[in-house]
Amino acid sequence: MPLRKVFFLLFILSISHSIVAQKEKAVLWSEWKNTNSEDSVRFASMESLLWDYYLFTNADSAILMAKVFVSFTDRTNSLSYKVDARNALGTAYYVKGSYTKSLNAYKHAVVLIENSNEDLETGGILCNMGTIYDVIGDIPNAIKHYEMALEDQEKRKDTVNMANSLFGLGNIQRDLQNEDLAIEYYTRAFKLASSQKDKRVMGSVMGSIAKAYEKRAELDSAIYYSKKALTYSDEANDESNVAMIMTNIGRCLLKTGKNNEALKYLRDGLSTAKRIGDSRNTAVAHQMLGDYFFTLQQIDSSRFHYEQSRDISRKTGIVLELVESTKALASIYYNNKEYKLSAEMYEEFIASRDSLLNVENQNQAIRTKYKYEYEKDLAEERSSAQLREARASLIFYILLIVFVLSVVFGLIIFGRFRITKKQKTIIEDQKKVVDSAFKELDDKNREILDSISYAKRIQAAILPRKELIERYLPESFVLYKPKDIVAGDFYWLHYSSKSIKIAAADCTGHGVPGAMVSVVCNNRLNQAVKDFGLEEPGDILNKTRDLVVEEFQVGSDDVQDGMDIALVTISGTTLKFAGANNPLWIIRSGSAEVEEIKGHKQPIGQYSNPTPFPTHQVEVNKGDSFYIFSDGFVDQFGGEKGKKFRSGKLKALLLSIQAETMTRQKELLDEAFEAWRGTQEQLDDVCLLGVRL
Repeated sequence: MPLRKVFFLLFILSISHSIVAQKEKAVLWSEWKNTNSEDSVRFASMESLLWDYYLFTNADSAILMAKVFVSFTDRTNSLSYKVDARNALGTAYYVKGSYTKSLNAYKHAVVLIENSNEDLETGGILCNMGTIYDVIGDIPNAIKHYEMALEDQEKRKDTVNMANSLFGLGNIQRDLQNEDLAIEYYTRAFKLASSQKDKRVMGSVMGSIAKAYEKRAELDSAIYYSKKALTYSDEANDESNVAMIMTNIGRCLLKTGKNNEALKYLRDGLSTAKRIGDSRNTAVAHQMLGDYFFTLQQIDSSRFHYEQSRDISRKTGIVLELVESTKALASIYYNNKEYKLSAEMYEEFIASRDSLLNVENQNQAIRTKYKYEYEKDLAEERSSAQLREARASLIFYILLIVFVLSVVFGLIIFGRFRITKKQKTIIEDQKKVVDSAFKELDDKNREILDSISYAKRIQAAILPRKELIERYLPESFVLYKPKDIVAGDFYWLHYSSKSIKIAAADCTGHGVPGAMVSVVCNNRLNQAVKDFGLEEPGDILNKTRDLVVEEFQVGSDDVQDGMDIALVTISGTTLKFAGANNPLWIIRSGSAEVEEIKGHKQPIGQYSNPTPFPTHQVEVNKGDSFYIFSDGFVDQFGGEKGKKFRSGKLKALLLSIQAETMTRQKELLDEAFEAWRGTQEQLDDVCLLGVRL
């Protein structure tokens, strides 16, 4: 499915907001949180926060905020508020790659308008729906919704959004190979939108031009226009477009054999897509990286990226990437003599390919219909033109020839002069634009890094202080290595007269979204112990789960975020343990094996048919050690073959260093992790705690 469709929707979704001057984020948050303010003030603040700061840079956060926004507007009597909030929710789901949920949000907004007596515009929302139908391959519905949108926009003389609908129809006709008709739509759209001078528009149009050149196999031109599109999207801070363009450039560079340059763009595209939670572009970037490593015969790395692309494509229903990834994996599994897996992948490849062919057959029928109608109109127009030409006067042409011959020489000289002067002006203007763009980009990068660094200080404040851990557990260590500046992993300590409680937790995601979830989960863990006075680990996890699920229930949808955790209480020589997916490892003094108590196979969060977390009790002696951890250490890829570290290797490593102090154990574990990782990217946050009794 062509990536230009995603360029286009993000352009449509944002254009009506991008031309409004932005308030400072802190001011907007302050206005939103002030519950004493008028509803109109709070509404405007949340709408600006979503469109100016979150929708196109952080999909996970945008979804949470949009759900809160919907709940807020449902408590008001304003239909326009309710419609706008669902429009924002639909956009957030689209950027995340949740197309069904996105369509449902838009449909709800349209139904609200249709069931009311108010004359609110529906064109923008119908246009958004048309582009989503285009993305998922439902071309008849896409055309239907674009044309409905255009009808509403023409009635209201909404020239800005008329350009959006015409642009969408042009993109569909280009995919249907009706290129002449597509150019007509593009021309009409450009005339309407040219006066806006909006960077997102410029990036979208330039991206469509680049895609056209790629379809013609004119790759140098495709790369040139893609890089121009990347400049515009960078200036607009449109990170979702940036991720897509980088992947496009990487794909074109691979086709031209420029593998090293292609790898940089593909990795940057993947990193940006993952950071903002853009599922579709994450799947595409993984697919392209799989192709890259396969050409170099780095099969383990290629397999990893193909599997990532397959899993995301399955979840989001992206058929084209599913076809490509399953086909590649079937071959890799077969060559590795994993015949059962190969057969399963081949069956899935056939099923997804047949689904894609059904869509293509449907598109062929539509293509034939539109091509026939267009050629019919074109023939009629040509006939009329010929009649007009036949009526033209012969004397007019004779006079025209004389006039042209008399002035052509002067025009040539004058034209050369104007071209030279214009080129000089253009070069000077472009230099000013580039200098301004670099300064603006540098300022925005500094602002983003400052915000994340401040968030790191906030997150550090919720972690137990080093001196507190040393006071209650003098023989212990904490190996804590966030993947990004802030982390989804955290560790936790609580002391009472009855016991010492310690935990290692792994929240959904990493980076800023993971850190947001970790703050919620940490607070609810403290609440379960401090407010409810619970002591048994199983009871603590049960109550924490209830509090986390309650926290993440917003409107009619439930957020699926939560955490895995290992929680231990120490009371004299008695250890009590409860775990959500994560285990407890115990190494007795002088023992040559690791005792493992497995965690309960369910998370702290939403889960179908949840059961209570059991408490395990075990007696220990002085000199015994125990370890709790997240999965970041054992899941790290590295070594000569680029494989996971795995739990067996970690057990062996811990047994080999038992004679060392806990401080030295931490150093050896850190050195082993970095040596194993080598030049590979750290895939997840790492949190590993060790205690000697």
